[in-house]
Amino acid sequence: MSASPSQPHIALIVEGAGDHGAVPVLFRRHAYGSGVYRDLFAAPLDAKGLGNLTVEGGLEKFIAIAASRPGCKAIFVVVDADDKCVAEEVALLRARVSCRVPVEFILIEKDFEDWIYASVETLQLGEIEYQADVNGSAMIKNAMRPETYVKPVHQPKLAARIDFGLVSARNRSFRRAMDRLTTALGLVDEAS
Repeated sequence: MSASPSQPHIALIVEGAGDHGAVPVLFRRHAYGSGVYRDLFAAPLDAKGLGNLTVEGGLEKFIAIAASRPGCKAIFVVVDADDKCVAEEVALLRARVSCRVPVEFILIEKDFEDWIYASVETLQLGEIEYQADVNGSAMIKNAMRPETYVKPVHQPKLAARIDFGLVSARNRSFRRAMDRLTTALGLVDEAS
């Protein structure tokens, strides 16, 4: 379920197909945990790769589409930093944006699977233990063998199983994202 484009909502711009399903799952869970039960999230705009956002005019196009929806009260752009400096990347992206609504950039320090892996104990992937500073995607893929990890299929399912407390304690970018989301939920809820 997604918010209607005319209702007050938070627009989501995501990097890829796995994030398209998983980001709304996480954000809705956070909203429910904050006592907000109405769906405040529009169907995500899938950039189909970070390159489509970083190319000249790409980010601007996605922001313009999201902001053109009459109920849009905030926009979240959720992408992987892929080991780049998060602060520098956010500054570069923010410099490109001029918008009538607040735009938040959520750059995941490595990749989305690192958020999921930070709650490995709750994922029901067998006997796998959390280790700091490892590649979450690789650990999840290894734990799922012989089954093949398919992002659009598995990312939303695994995101639904994470423990927010564990992930917040282990992952700084997740904590930052949820703090920013809490603020945005207040903006949208006031507009309702």
